[in-house]
Amino acid sequence: MVLDSVVVSAIIGFLGAVISVGIGIYGYVIQKNAERERAEFVAKREKYNEWLTSMTKGLHLVQTKGESTSNEFKEKMDIANNMLLLYGSDDVVRALQEFFANYGDKGALRKIVLAMRKDLLIATSVKETDLQLLRAT
Repeated sequence: MVLDSVVVSAIIGFLGAVISVGIGIYGYVIQKNAERERAEFVAKREKYNEWLTSMTKGLHLVQTKGESTSNEFKEKMDIANNMLLLYGSDDVVRALQEFFANYGDKGALRKIVLAMRKDLLIATSVKETDLQLLRAT
């Protein structure tokens, strides 16, 4: 009988250790995923900001009749577009394609910005209702 209780205690202790290690590994994986998601969020936000900055500068040049066809501006815009295609969500890429298909349509530009907002909000686990509130502002 003593041997049986010792064996049972050893099994229980072993299972406790396995469960503790499993919980530790699970916590580590969750932490690494959160760090990766945060890094992706920061990269997307940076790339979206670069695109919007370039686009705003281009729109300003057009409005003020500036030299909007300079090679420097075209190169910056090409880089910004490429980054948007690489880092953007599917919705952002579709909105960008629509923007270029309907060049000059302000509604298409708005769709890009809304797709960017949605992508960044989803990356931070904000609820869809919060996204609707943000759109209303």
